[in-house]
Amino acid sequence: MVKALTDHGYLVTCLDPSTSFPPHIERNSCDCILVEQQCGEMDCVSLIKRIREQQPLETMPVLLLADNQSNCFADAFHAGASGDIALPWREDQLLAKIEVQLKLRDAYQKLKTQLENNRRQHAQLQADLALGQQVQQSFLPPSQLRTEYFSLEARLFAGGDLSGDYFDYALLTPQRLVVFLADVSGHGIASALLANRLKAFFDENARSAHRPRLFMERLNRIILDLGDHYHIATAVCLHIDIAETVITYASAGHRTMYWLDTDDVTFTELPATGPALGMFKEFEINEINRGFMPGRNRLVAYTDGLVEFKLADDKWITEERFRDEVMLPNADLRLAAYVTELLESSRRLTGGAKWEDDVSLLVADF
Repeated sequence: MVKALTDHGYLVTCLDPSTSFPPHIERNSCDCILVEQQCGEMDCVSLIKRIREQQPLETMPVLLLADNQSNCFADAFHAGASGDIALPWREDQLLAKIEVQLKLRDAYQKLKTQLENNRRQHAQLQADLALGQQVQQSFLPPSQLRTEYFSLEARLFAGGDLSGDYFDYALLTPQRLVVFLADVSGHGIASALLANRLKAFFDENARSAHRPRLFMERLNRIILDLGDHYHIATAVCLHIDIAETVITYASAGHRTMYWLDTDDVTFTELPATGPALGMFKEFEINEINRGFMPGRNRLVAYTDGLVEFKLADDKWITEERFRDEVMLPNADLRLAAYVTELLESSRRLTGGAKWEDDVSLLVADF
């Protein structure tokens, strides 16, 4: 057997049962171990167990040499044998079985290396995503605004690693506030990058957002000019003018907003006035003006994650149900408490206490 192996390029070391057992097998000191059915005073099963204490099955093939009449095969495999070679042995079978075991070992090592590389890459990706989340959060304005004329609370929760939602606002004067809310289609990095582009556009053009229609038309051109990214965005731009007591807004396919009269708890719907952004070059969107009485108004704007999910009973909630059971009955709450109640009620209704989609909510009193 030694000659057959050496003739085929194997370096063979024979251990004397009387002096070499139990052997100490150094890692990477050999490629394969052949164990005879009887190894001096130590039986083959005990020897294989000892080898396995030092070397795992995946990295060190151990083949049992035993005749077909032996009853030790089952115990040997249970102890960690990789395979067997029946006695009397044949050279072709011996070489074939050793070759198979070495190929399996090499395949395992390659797989292990690949898994370790994947784990490192995954860890790096997670670190990058965590940094991306921090960067995205840093782009958002403060979640709270309090002035003589306006009180505002806003929240954003990412449904995945990064968010395609975005909200912003700006005081043009002490009596004039512009609000912007957007929801980019899809999830992940592409959606987040487009949301960040919307933020950059708002920063550059907030002073002109008092004309929501023109603001939206320019933004639609910007999104189309980004190329074939296959993402659209719903968005709403709204201007509140306390001096003129007028709300002006344009909504590009966005969720209906609700304008509550906090004195008598009535509401007015502010529906979409045009298609979503990024769909059409010929973009037509209307601009709506509505008068109001200062001091009794609450604007509620959000993305669909707040009101679009399955309930615990596997039925879909409706926006009307959320409005009638949560928005309106709690309208007498102070602003911060109201925002908390809307979010917590939505989260509870999911049944799993979590959202699958991005969720943004902006509420303003004026």
